Amino acid sequence: LLGILSTVILRRTNKTEEAMMEQGDRIRSLYAISARTDLTADEQITETLRLGCRLLDMEIGKVGQLNSANNTSTFLNTVAPPELPIKRGKILPLDKTYCNITFNSPGPIALHHVGSSEYKNDPSYKFLGMEAYIGTTLYARGKKFGTVHFVNRAPRSKPFSETDKDLLNLIAKIGRAHV
Repeated sequence: LLGILSTVILRRTNKTEEAMMEQGDRIRSLYAISARTDLTADEQITETLRLGCRLLDMEIGKVGQLNSANNTSTFLNTVAPPELPIKRGKILPLDKTYCNITFNSPGPIALHHVGSSEYKNDPSYKFLGMEAYIGTTLYARGKKFGTVHFVNRAPRSKPFSETDKDLLNLIAKIGRAHV
């Protein structure tokens, strides 16, 4: 029994250490972008979104400004495959986006398969058809400003981890410095 317990603890410890090392690599990659003096603030946001897409294994990254009074979500910075009509300046109805859910949530939203989640009947899922989503609220000057999020047309094979949510929160903090 002691041998089995020791093996389980050792495996968990190794997984925890691997996760910490992976997160350290992610943080160093984020820092490398934010420390680049050859990039404008806008270019840093775009590069950060590209990195987030790569690290989270997602196709689309977006920073958006939300306007509840006008029911709009405006794309400020985007990274997406060229065949998708996701470009800077695009405006969508807020109530038909995952941003609306995120903006009204106390923390990050992470859905690895929206179609099998509590949001499968939400207007945003029907309107967008995106199957995986991770996003959080973006603050500017102490007030809710918008969201930073990543989406995928296909579901993810596994749920988002706590380190994925931590990474998202770091990206949001970097984004906040530029809005």
